[in-house]
Amino acid sequence: MDREFGAKMSPERMIDKLTSARWRSLCERFAAIRLGAYRNDLEADWQALAAKPPTPGLLDEWDLLEDQIAERDDFADKVLIRGVPARHDDDDDEEYWAGEDTEFFCPGGRCDRRVSAAPGTVPHCDLLDRAMAREAPDSPVSGGL
Repeated sequence: MDREFGAKMSPERMIDKLTSARWRSLCERFAAIRLGAYRNDLEADWQALAAKPPTPGLLDEWDLLEDQIAERDDFADKVLIRGVPARHDDDDDEEYWAGEDTEFFCPGGRCDRRVSAAPGTVPHCDLLDRAMAREAPDSPVSGGL
């Protein structure tokens, strides 16, 4: 007996979801990439990418920059001993978020990222340099554009 467990998704829809997930991932790593670029004298490359309009190939360019940062960091780790910032067990204290039911979304509808913020604050999207939106877009923009 054949059973179908989920609706079949068209290849185009699957690509749109994958692209949206890649934009979300970039958005989540954006500040770390910026720090890595500046730490490794790649700030001109970072600034050039940050100034570009979103195109389908732009995500690959960000991946290449991240690879360059990782290579330089790996080399630096072999030469230098770096300290690791301490992580506190209470950084993700769930009681702090009690009663906060506001989610924020990508302000450009580019990705499917969702974040919560401290009560009374609105998170900022570093990728688009805008405040996060209080309402989800109808759907992430096709192809990351």
